[in-house]
Amino acid sequence: MEWILNPGLSSRKKKKKEALSKSWYVYYSYRDPKTGKLKRQTNIKGGVYQLKTKRERYSFLRTMREALSKLLELGFNPYEDNSHLEAQLFSDSTDAPKTQKEPTPKVPQPQPETPTVQNETDEKGNGMSIDEAFKFGLSMKEHMMNKNSYVQYKSRIGLFEKWLKSEKLFDKPISSITKKIVNQYLNTVVQKTSARNRNNSRTDIAFMFQLLEENEIVRSNFVQSIPKLKTVPKRNKTYTPDQEKNINSYLEKHDPTLHLFIKFISFNFLRPIEVCRLKIKDVDLSDKKPKSFNSAPPQASDFLFINFIV
Repeated sequence: MEWILNPGLSSRKKKKKEALSKSWYVYYSYRDPKTGKLKRQTNIKGGVYQLKTKRERYSFLRTMREALSKLLELGFNPYEDNSHLEAQLFSDSTDAPKTQKEPTPKVPQPQPETPTVQNETDEKGNGMSIDEAFKFGLSMKEHMMNKNSYVQYKSRIGLFEKWLKSEKLFDKPISSITKKIVNQYLNTVVQKTSARNRNNSRTDIAFMFQLLEENEIVRSNFVQSIPKLKTVPKRNKTYTPDQEKNINSYLEKHDPTLHLFIKFISFNFLRPIEVCRLKIKDVDLSDKKPKSFNSAPPQASDFLFINFIV
């Protein structure tokens, strides 16, 4: 079965009137019982031309499509008599007030079914405490991430744990953490640091809950539905050529270690943290070649820094 909304031409500003004058309708295909092939059915317009804007027409046709989809799910067949389905639908709508008058006082009683279902799931998985769930997630991630990434990941989850403890929420089951609670924590992060750090914290918490969902410890990963904030990057301070010369001359005389550190960054395009992680075993001093540069193959620029050491 296939669904197609046909709005005619694309409604750009110049072609708006022309697009609205075209045929707007919903059509679907249903398998012909004689041929066994999909056959296109009659177009359904439903008075869509009374609507004057593109947004109204799209909304109307989407609603019509959803209604038609439900009818087909209930057993509607364009090649058969659907009077029984029609009688069932109309009888449900017309008889509902009459049949529900007698059990009216009983209607509120079934409503606690939602918490009872949650209690059943809590017994299976959601009853795990926050501490147990986070320890499980961290133990799994430790074997799934590289060492450096895991250290940063563990740090952000630890900050979330610390906040939960300050709010006296840490001793509760993992199912007690809601989207509202996570949003409250993320708001404190952006207020204390930046939107970028807040987005990174959101990503790490989402990774945690995704793992818990896959292991049926939580019902869903609602953290993914929390939108990211727009970040405004700040431009780094730049120096004039004269200032660069003065700084270079000063560091050569007074701080050769910092001078070498800057060379690592400038000539090899390394991040400061990558320079800090370099070890003697990463460099072959005899051949003047790096033994390892993270997991990526060495580039041409990787060989420049050797001359600074030997």
